[in-house]
Amino acid sequence: MLLISFFKTIFKKSKILFLGIIIYILGITYTGIAINQISPFYVWGMYATPTKSKDEYSFTQITYNNEIIDNFPVYMDFKKGFYNYPLYTYLSYEKLSNHESFNKNAHNKLGKYPKLYERIISNEKEWERYFIYYKDFLEVRLKNKANSILIEEIKINYQENGKSIKKGKRTLYEYSK
Repeated sequence: MLLISFFKTIFKKSKILFLGIIIYILGITYTGIAINQISPFYVWGMYATPTKSKDEYSFTQITYNNEIIDNFPVYMDFKKGFYNYPLYTYLSYEKLSNHESFNKNAHNKLGKYPKLYERIISNEKEWERYFIYYKDFLEVRLKNKANSILIEEIKINYQENGKSIKKGKRTLYEYSK
């Protein structure tokens, strides 16, 4: 009853708004029947696409003063992920910086701003400064001076029975006093 009076009021006040609402309702009904979806806001394919398994998974392991502080993926423990998260900036840059398409797109979009472009597309010597920042970051967060830091990227894969196999590792950064 309330809904009917609502539509009557809208029809009297604004016929264009009323027509828009009717077209919208008919559109939702049509997509729900013809395309087998409930509404434009809940598209099944958007939320239920299967996750493809990868051959190889990687995560970082941080050893600070000879104690492992982080050897889990970020989603396992948010406190440990807090230390790990800044490393993903470095790793994602490292992957992207080797691709010509990334450099070309960055140049096309940032060509007008050469100083900004130079800061984003930098060489490896400049990325060494990143680990100086990261050492300071860990010292502040852990409230402890660093005597040694070892950051490794560990690659694993999973067998059919769910057990993980370590495929290899590489050292990203090593610091010792």
